[in-house]
Order: sequence, then C-alpha cells, then structure tokens
Amino acid sequence: MRFYKLRQHWRLPVILAIYVVLAVAYSLALPLSMGDDEWAHFLYIRFIAEHGRLPINLAERGNWDEVGYKADDPPLYHLLVAGLTASVEPAHLLRPLTRRSASWLTM
Repeated sequence: MRFYKLRQHWRLPVILAIYVVLAVAYSLALPLSMGDDEWAHFLYIRFIAEHGRLPINLAERGNWDEVGYKADDPPLYHLLVAGLTASVEPAHLLRPLTRRSASWLTM
C-alpha cells in the first residue's frame, strides 16, 4: 500500500529536485548585490554578525545604511546565516564569481 502511494506521487520529489538545482545555480551565477533585495539581507546579516544581536530599537532598525530595510523581518534565517558567516571577512563575500569557480555550471 505504501509503495503504491510513493509511486503515485513521484512528481513531487522530481519537481523539488529541479527547483533546488535551479536555485543553487541561480545563486552561484548571480553576483552578490544583483539579486532582488540582496543588499538589505546582506546588511542585516552583517549587523547581527558584527554586533552579536538583533537591532533593538527604532533608531537601529531605521538606519537602512547600516541595517537595511529587512531589519523588521522575522530573524531566524538572518540569525542562522550570521552565525555561519560571522568569521568570514565581508570583502570575501562581495567577491564576484570567477570563471574558474563557475566552470561546473557549464558542464
């Protein structure tokens, strides 16, 4: 009975796999700052990584030059990414994708 249900819904894992492949390729091929609202996410994550906390008052959240306009968004994603990238120098995150590092995309 279970195997029949899995065979019946085989399209969902295929669609999810295609989505993941396309999302990863898009993320690697598009340089930082070219994505929609990517700078706002980047600024918010760097604020959390550098200060070790969320913006706590309206003055901090309203400073879009330092925090970005995403400071009012739910923070789970931003906290996780800030924790993963806290030890990475921001200049390394801003480096555009080189041909050598993108060679696997053209296979």
